[in-house]
Amino acid sequence: MVRSPFDGVVTERLMAEGELYNEQEPILTLASIDPLDIETFLPSEQLTEVEPGETVSVLLETGGEASARVTVIDPFLDGATGTFGVRLTLDNPDGAILAGQRCTVEFGPSAGN
Repeated sequence: MVRSPFDGVVTERLMAEGELYNEQEPILTLASIDPLDIETFLPSEQLTEVEPGETVSVLLETGGEASARVTVIDPFLDGATGTFGVRLTLDNPDGAILAGQRCTVEFGPSAGN
């Protein structure tokens, strides 16, 4: 019996039934679908406009809109692109939002309201 430390969806099976199990090797890949993480990049000029905990609007590729919160702001600027990374967390308790889809994130005073 295999148990996961979190609820998720199997995205890849790395071993087949009957194969010899080695505790050092993974047997499958799991993806958490609640919450979903969104990774985005912003131009350096917007660094002072984003704050941890801020709520932003997310327009989903499949249609619809959701609210996510800023959880991580990368402290490093990519010199080649002049951008910095931002991670958002999007609650998805019923699994209605499909993981892996593209989205557009709207930052600003009206986002998430």
